Amino acid sequence: MLDRIFDPENRFWTFANKLADLVVLELLCFVCCLPLVTAGAAFSAFWRMTLALAKDEEPRLFPGFFQALRARFFTATAAWLTHLTLTAFLLLDVSLALRMGTVAGAFLAGLFGALLLLLSLAGLWLYPLAGARGLPWREAVVTASLLAVRHLFSGLLGLALLGVALAGSFYIPYGVLFLPALACWGTARIINRVLDRDEGAEPPDDPNDTEGAL
Repeated sequence: MLDRIFDPENRFWTFANKLADLVVLELLCFVCCLPLVTAGAAFSAFWRMTLALAKDEEPRLFPGFFQALRARFFTATAAWLTHLTLTAFLLLDVSLALRMGTVAGAFLAGLFGALLLLLSLAGLWLYPLAGARGLPWREAVVTASLLAVRHLFSGLLGLALLGVALAGSFYIPYGVLFLPALACWGTARIINRVLDRDEGAEPPDDPNDTEGAL
């Protein structure tokens, strides 16, 4: 019994090791996001490695992350700047519509809010597509937008997991150490399932491929 509990190959310890790897990836992603302009490349590299972990692959964390960061830098940065610009534009529209204080303003605020939600859903797919699928940024933006509509429930579930983990990190002691990792794991499983069954999805890049990063 004790041998099974402390066996490093059992499911519990295997999952715990993957969560520990995700915490390391989160720290790498956070550090690489500090220059705001590099956030897209950091997100792309993070999701490339996270999707591989969720598929029970064993990528080399540090080399794989930085290879993905370098290989997808321009694609992911262009996608990130597009995403950031549209988000800022819609937030400004919502703010201006609410200041109108009229029924028409409330309607416009709701409309822009719905578009902002769709944009957030598209962002959930954008960086995995740019990272794991290696799509050009324009194709990644278009494909992510289509996935946000076609797989609305899956996207909402993924956003809910990430949102609950973010909120819980502020209220649960030491929650920041494991809640984001759990949420990213669950979201990665959702993304993998959708991309694997999507007819237009291409096979993911090998996270340990050094040639593709050159």
